Amino acid sequence: MMSDAQSELRGRIACKTTAGLVRLVGNFFHDRYCACDRRKRVALEIIQQLLASGRRVHTTVRDFRNEPKVRPLKHLQTRFPERLQIFEANLLSPRSFEPAMHGCTVVFHVASPFLLPEKIKDGRRQLFEPAVDGTRNVLETVNGTPSVTRVVMTSTIGAMFGDYINVHQMKDETLTEEHFNTSSTVETYPYHFSKVEAEKEAWRIAKA
Repeated sequence: MMSDAQSELRGRIACKTTAGLVRLVGNFFHDRYCACDRRKRVALEIIQQLLASGRRVHTTVRDFRNEPKVRPLKHLQTRFPERLQIFEANLLSPRSFEPAMHGCTVVFHVASPFLLPEKIKDGRRQLFEPAVDGTRNVLETVNGTPSVTRVVMTSTIGAMFGDYINVHQMKDETLTEEHFNTSSTVETYPYHFSKVEAEKEAWRIAKA
């Protein structure tokens, strides 16, 4: 079950930039942040902004041996000495995020696999399972980490609608945060489907 501090912060908020994500927690002078990501471009920007504002950050990589993925983080460690720690964690491994979250007060969960359509051979295995199981593993670790008081989880507009024609069926033909994509499936638009189901899993855990 989420703590009282966490339950007060539930909601869907639109942010056009990573700066918007950082501003979500900018007025809370937390001591330490954890950024979990498989798409390093998003996490790197968040991490850089947090470090530049004086925060201490923990982040994760799936494999320390993957030098191209680790190198940009090493550069940030050089730019911001003693403020960035890198941990190894796997979305599909329960409890693997525990060391990274230890002592952190805010967790940014921006980890979700994305593939171009021509690269998708098995939408369930490549997208759905890592997104949903990964979200479950991250949030269950949050629930077991007393220091964490806030979670910021990124999604996509594709979690709100699957086809533009769907918007015509909405009240006043207006897309709002109340909507979930109901047309995408694991066979058609599996990335959007994976984000829908990951967000629903997050809400399920938050309300448990």
